[in-house]
Amino acid sequence: MILILSNYEDSSTNQVVDWLTFLNEDVLRINTSKDIQKVLDLFQGFRLSNRESSLEMDNIKSVWFRRFPAPTYRELYKERKSSHEINRFFASENSAVIDLLHLRLQNTKWLNDNKTSRPRKINQLLIAKEVGLSIPNTAVIGTKEELIKFKKENDALILKPLQDPHPIQLKRRMYMQYTAEVNAKLINSLPNSFYPCLFQKKIDKNLEIRTFYMEGKCFSMAICSSFDKQTQIDFRRYNKIKPNRRIPYKLPSAIEIKICNLMSKLNLNCGSLDLVLDNNGIYYYLEVNPVGQFGMVSFPCNYYLEKKIAEFLSTKQ
Repeated sequence: MILILSNYEDSSTNQVVDWLTFLNEDVLRINTSKDIQKVLDLFQGFRLSNRESSLEMDNIKSVWFRRFPAPTYRELYKERKSSHEINRFFASENSAVIDLLHLRLQNTKWLNDNKTSRPRKINQLLIAKEVGLSIPNTAVIGTKEELIKFKKENDALILKPLQDPHPIQLKRRMYMQYTAEVNAKLINSLPNSFYPCLFQKKIDKNLEIRTFYMEGKCFSMAICSSFDKQTQIDFRRYNKIKPNRRIPYKLPSAIEIKICNLMSKLNLNCGSLDLVLDNNGIYYYLEVNPVGQFGMVSFPCNYYLEKKIAEFLSTKQ
């Protein structure tokens, strides 16, 4: 039996499950906290049950931590609206259940886990530098005075979240956070003190590179985003009329070795990495997302990553 922790919206999970079905594997997929109806006999047998099936935990041979299953406290408690404190409490309870599963299955083969699913971006950059990867000049700044000084040292700057971008809903409108260039207009609009933000030197990029890493192997794709003004700073500002060209790409062996060392130090055996190749031929590491999308690399490059993940999880390979 293979256990998958994910959510209903993740299409990549569906595709991996299709491959596991093709490989004649039994799969128990947990998408929300409601899927775990009961955890019985903690010290005697320890069974895991959901709405469809029940099994002995010892029968689970591998686990894929794709995403945190969504907490469903509103559904469970028939609340249309709940306070921030209630939301935070049930999110904590949901994490505790996943922690329990991880503890009980710690000797089972895992593809990523909940403990290492969100490595801090600043920590990543420090470790990347330790293993020999180039990183952009970076600073966390919360005053206009320091920002002006840092900009003078680096000419052009970009601004991004300290951790993960999150869509924000205000007055029925959804706002997405993108990487943005820091110009004089932005600096002049800031108060003397503001919430600390992550600023980096703007790299004169040739290519953006997305690398899917799994168990010591790198599968890379080049994104030709620098040739389109709409996607120059952040390729996520997709040009749907004329999409960026995306092609298979082979990183130099020396860079792949450093990526392997980085992932080892981060205790990750899987993840999607963002890198930039500048016009001087230098590769800059930006970040890794252990639960990042990989379909955008798999399909354009014909890597069949969904099949490779299924084969890693399979008990019959």
